[in-house]
Formats: sequence, structure tokens, C-alpha cells
Amino acid sequence: MSEHSHRAVPLPGELVLLLHKPNGSHYAATNPNIATAAAEIGELALRHRVTAERGKWKRVKLHVLDPSSSGTPWADSLLERLVTKSGPQGKPIELSSWLSRQTSAFNEHRRRLTRHGLLTRRKHKFLGVIAHDRHFVDELVRDSLISEIRQVIRVERPIDNRLALLTALVHASNLARPLGFGRDERRMVKSIAKGEHLGGAVEAAIAETGAAIATGAAAAGAGGGGDGGGGDGGGGA
Repeated sequence: MSEHSHRAVPLPGELVLLLHKPNGSHYAATNPNIATAAAEIGELALRHRVTAERGKWKRVKLHVLDPSSSGTPWADSLLERLVTKSGPQGKPIELSSWLSRQTSAFNEHRRRLTRHGLLTRRKHKFLGVIAHDRHFVDELVRDSLISEIRQVIRVERPIDNRLALLTALVHASNLARPLGFGRDERRMVKSIAKGEHLGGAVEAAIAETGAAIATGAAAAGAGGGGDGGGGDGGGGA
């Protein structure tokens, strides 16, 4: 068993682990920055700092509920930016517009995971010439995450707030097929992303927020884009 546990990893870190292929690159069907930024919002929702709601024409409004510190630097920095964006009157933020402007979330969380040993960075040469970094996942941790999601969609375990949000993010990021889920499993992933089949352990506000985040992330392009190459984009462990 790995000495590392994803239990201490926030939602964006968990999603970044799932975004990586076994060969150290990331899935090309996903825009990793938008997907990771959506997971950041999900983590703030888990901490009851924000909530999101769906409106007409797939528009999603994000509301800051509690601007107090969570004790996590990246989350507090994000919350400060959201409070500034919301303004003194606390106006709602259009989620897809916010997500589409986030260009560094993926690399920032990847660097954190590398520092904590959940990703291993290695130099790789494309065609033996062009050097770039690849990031290899702690496979036991990644497999554990996939297993948790699979147990939920097969109704083998109850779903909680975290898994409801993570499953919604997997759907919005177009990851269900690459992660090996079959057709019926993908249908269940989609249903959970809509706020369905959640059971009584998931808070109503989290159910709506998860569905709203999935809608906003998809509208922003989380499920499309990215080059799959897994380049680091600057910075190191």
C-alpha cells in the first residue's frame, strides 16, 4: 500500500491526478486549466465558502457565502479574488466566464502534488530531440480514486458530498471514457453530474452546486482542448 493517501488531497488535486495518463502526459480531450479551476470551486463549496446555481440558457451564477480564511493558502487566495470580483455588493459571478480566464490552475496543483510525492516529474524527449516534462502518478492513489467513483456509480457504497462533486467534475471534464467506465457507468456519471441518484448523504446545496459547476465547466470548455503533452508550463517541484 502506498504511504501517500489522497484523503488529504483537495478536489483539484484529485482531479489533476485523474487527468494524467499512465505515460505521464494528460488527456487531450480535456482542457486541464478549466477543469482544475472548476475543481477549485468545488473545494470551496465543500468548505461551504461558495455556492453555485443554474439559470437560464446554461448560465451559472457563483455566490460567495463566507469569505473567512479556510487555513489553506491557495483556497484563501482564490476566495479573495472571488470576493474582489463579486464587489462590495456581493454580486454573483458568471462561472463559465470566470473559469475560461483561469490559465494556471493545472500547473499550480500539479506542482503541489509533485512536492508531496503524488506525482513524479521526469524529463522526456519527443522524437529523441524536443525535451519536456512528464508527470507520473502514484498509481495506487489514482486507482483508489477511480475505484471510489466506480463503487458509487455501481451503488456499492453511499455517495457523499466530495464524491458527488468529484464525479460531476469527471463528467464535465470528459474523463469518464478515458478512465475506463463502461456505457452504463457513464450514464450514471452523467446522472450524478445532473444532481440525480445522490441519496440522503449529499447536502441539497452541494447537489445543486455540483450540477451547476458541471454545467459551467462544460460551457467554459473543460471537456475540450489541451494538447495532451503534459508540459510543465514553468515552475518545479
